[in-house]
Amino acid sequence: MRHTPFFRRSAFVAAMLMAAMIAFSSGCVSKKVLTPPEQTTVPVADDLLSDAAQAYSGGDYARSERLTKSLLDSDTLTLKERLRVLELFALSAAANNHAHLALDALEQWRAAARLQGEDARTMQPWRQAWRAAVHHMKDSAQAQETAAAVAGDAAAPWTLRIDAALTLARLLIRDEAALDAAVQLEGIWLQAPDNAVRAELEKRLFADLGRADAAALKQLSDTLTADNTPRFPYAVIALEQARRLAADTATWPQAWQSLAYLRAHAKLASEGLADSILAPLEQQYGRPEQGIALCLPLTGPYSGIGWKVARGAGTAQWQMAQDGMNLSLRIINTDATGWEKELKQLPAGYTLVGGPLRSDIFQTAQRQGLTGNHVFFTFLASLDQGVEGTQAWRFFPAATDQTDALLQFAVSGLGIDSMGVMVPEEAFGRRMRDLFSQQAATQGVGLHHASYNPADVTSWGESVRRFLGAAGAKDALPPDTPFQAVFLPDGWKATEVLIPYFFFYQEDRLVLLGSSLWGRTLAAKNNVDVRNLGLAVFPDAWNPHLESPAARQLAEGMQEAGTGTPDFWSGLGYDFVRFGARLGLKDTADAATVNARIAEAQMMDFSMAPIRWDAGGHASQKLFLFQPSADGAVPLDKDAFASRLKRVRERHNQRLEILRQQKAGN
Repeated sequence: MRHTPFFRRSAFVAAMLMAAMIAFSSGCVSKKVLTPPEQTTVPVADDLLSDAAQAYSGGDYARSERLTKSLLDSDTLTLKERLRVLELFALSAAANNHAHLALDALEQWRAAARLQGEDARTMQPWRQAWRAAVHHMKDSAQAQETAAAVAGDAAAPWTLRIDAALTLARLLIRDEAALDAAVQLEGIWLQAPDNAVRAELEKRLFADLGRADAAALKQLSDTLTADNTPRFPYAVIALEQARRLAADTATWPQAWQSLAYLRAHAKLASEGLADSILAPLEQQYGRPEQGIALCLPLTGPYSGIGWKVARGAGTAQWQMAQDGMNLSLRIINTDATGWEKELKQLPAGYTLVGGPLRSDIFQTAQRQGLTGNHVFFTFLASLDQGVEGTQAWRFFPAATDQTDALLQFAVSGLGIDSMGVMVPEEAFGRRMRDLFSQQAATQGVGLHHASYNPADVTSWGESVRRFLGAAGAKDALPPDTPFQAVFLPDGWKATEVLIPYFFFYQEDRLVLLGSSLWGRTLAAKNNVDVRNLGLAVFPDAWNPHLESPAARQLAEGMQEAGTGTPDFWSGLGYDFVRFGARLGLKDTADAATVNARIAEAQMMDFSMAPIRWDAGGHASQKLFLFQPSADGAVPLDKDAFASRLKRVRERHNQRLEILRQQKAGN
């Protein structure tokens, strides 16, 4: 170690004493008192360090950096002083956007601390300076690389790795890469050695999010899905989102739903995190009360469907009551005289209405002004132009959802570029033909149209023959069909008659695209004849094999209540009530408010295919795909289907070649 001022003063005193001793031994004793020569007063290290600290705390980072640098250059510091000066220099340099100087100082600090047997990286001031240095690096990519390296360093202390992971997340969000930030955070959480470290990361992230601006939180909220919300970091993001919603009493019911769900389902190491947010809010606001009305047919020809929806809705209400939700449910029988009056006389708070199931009932509600006093989410496949998203909303799959699912599979999945459309000659058939054609045209698919008379089954064979361009003679070759798939939107009963004609005319290569009507029939059908259905596909909103938490809870709830096995209709009621509770509407709201609430409420776990609404309130549902089977229907295995189609085409071509050779031989 170099000499310090203390050592220099000691040497001076020793020299003076030696001189006095020499004088005394030689007898040259003088009566004059000797004093050291006068010295010029200079600032000591403590004074400069105090000035630097004062400059830093006052925001004069340039002066603080200059003073601390001069101290480091003076080479007159004790080890303790040097550690303090390096700390202040690193913080000052980082604040001045001199990130690399700050990082160099941190490495010197770390080396100096090792002389004392300490790891500076565990010290809060060192980590604070490191975070500031990386945050102020001018090159964003380099900053992210630096943070990622430390976050992934297995030899680094976990306190620092958490700092690095959170710093990396902030940098990514700043660059509008919130999903990457979430993925990185989830990765570091999974690497953590124990729940104590995970809990610390969760709490630190929650504190960070509490300081984040609205734009950053919006970025992160957009990464939330029904599947990932229970996991870290998504559960913590959802907690902060709900905490902010709770700041407004109008959205307290919506916030309560999210917080109660996260308290019950979030898979976090800090188990009490959700409750620590929810409990004080419940003390402040109380548990929300909400009313939901359902307009359903409970008598008449559609009563069976109405009661299924009601049973699913009742299951949701009962389960939410177990979580502490005070939700009231009123069911109005739309097949009973005076249902409109009953709807008008609902108590205050019953703003949200689910249903009706029939368009004529909804039109009656419109004529009587009921849609102005309530927020309707209809169980209809379509609403008139200008109505959806402004005067009412849909909670039901549309015909476009069916055609979207089929076209995506056929075009993107199988590479099909030419299709046929064969529909019944009636309003429904023409509507489905036009809809499919419009969507197919946008994807560059060539189309061929045909129809059949639904009242004359005996003519269907001839309609199919003309459609395929088949000769019809007994010894004719298979037709050279100009398309690779055919859309058959009719019900299952009609399809069972139509499809055999395709095979009769030796066309076995077509991908047969059906409608959701198939699923309704097949769900209640056993011993289905599937000989001609190896290449048949249809969409549906209900998947009895779905393993989502909501699907399991619906099945368990209905089993406990003895109300049967879930299906699409009970799933519709179950999902709607849970969705409605998340909306949290207690008073009549304008369209903009409803659409804003939908954007948050839709990020829930569905028991059926999830419904999504765009900013304008238009609903769409990503339907599941199925194949008919002997026992009803099974989820489509896309890879297996593509392999089967390839084999069928190969066999068809081989058979065609044999037939051609036979004809040539004759």
